[in-house]
Amino acid sequence: MEKGVGVLKRVRRIHLWIGLISSLFIFLEALTGLLLMEPRLIGGNPPIEQRFGDSGGSAVNTQNIERAVQGNGVIPPRESGTFQRDRENFGIMGIIRGLHVGRIGNINVSWLTDLVAVAMMLLSGTGIYLSLKILRAERRRKFTPQSEENGV
Repeated sequence: MEKGVGVLKRVRRIHLWIGLISSLFIFLEALTGLLLMEPRLIGGNPPIEQRFGDSGGSAVNTQNIERAVQGNGVIPPRESGTFQRDRENFGIMGIIRGLHVGRIGNINVSWLTDLVAVAMMLLSGTGIYLSLKILRAERRRKFTPQSEENGV
């Protein structure tokens, strides 16, 4: 029966450390994603949204060339006066890319992605806090019996 308890303690310890380390990365991913979607939170300019015309081509509202850059960091190729969409904007890759930038079809859900990012930061932040609290308590428990046995 004691072997089962030892294995369970080891699994809990592994779970604690994996959760702590991955929570740090999840927190950073959520924070940087939120800042990329909402640059005005750190004093940047809001991103320019693309406008799709009736002709099927897409035109980008440009004030300068840097603001004409799409979300993937590349200015789209220009043919015959219109910006052409590449094949990745259709199918499963189009759905994934749309979700990544806060769109489901033609519906803007960037507010939902911002809300999810904040929730992920709260969950991972409280997980980090609780993990550190558990580690601190284990450390105190580990050193307290030794000092009592030595008469300190």
